[in-house]
Amino acid sequence: MTTDRRSKTVAGRQYPSVVKSDRYVLADDADPVYPGMLLEVTGVTDQGYFEVQPNSRAGENVPLIFAEVRAHPPRGDQTRTYRKNQPYEEPGEMVEAVHFRPGDTTDNAFLAAEEVAAPGEALVADNAGGLTVHVDEEEGAKLCEAQEDVEAPADDEARIEVIF
Repeated sequence: MTTDRRSKTVAGRQYPSVVKSDRYVLADDADPVYPGMLLEVTGVTDQGYFEVQPNSRAGENVPLIFAEVRAHPPRGDQTRTYRKNQPYEEPGEMVEAVHFRPGDTTDNAFLAAEEVAAPGEALVADNAGGLTVHVDEEEGAKLCEAQEDVEAPADDEARIEVIF
């Protein structure tokens, strides 16, 4: 991973130490990755890139690697899809991602479908690249804390601001 020496603005605040990497590619058998998804590393390519997919380890204490919104949408994309909804779908495709550290915030994390979060509630990883509300100690490691009230619809994820 490389450290971005320029300050990065996330949720209106600047963080000079956010670790952004250009070393992630979509794994061959991975589901599509959407900006805001929690990622897991599944391997390393011959060129030294980390292969990633949506996190599948529910409740585990996993690295805080989140997919970013594409800086440049794919050429020829005529769908007019909002950039936050454009997935990384092609195996081997470069995935823009940020590795967050304790104290960092983002306003683009995925809250799983049907979840309701309030400020101060602890969140844990689900098995599909999203976050769920931490209910009891058997649910696993607390990864971050909600910073706003969000209610995800039954059939879709919602975006939520969190602090790690």
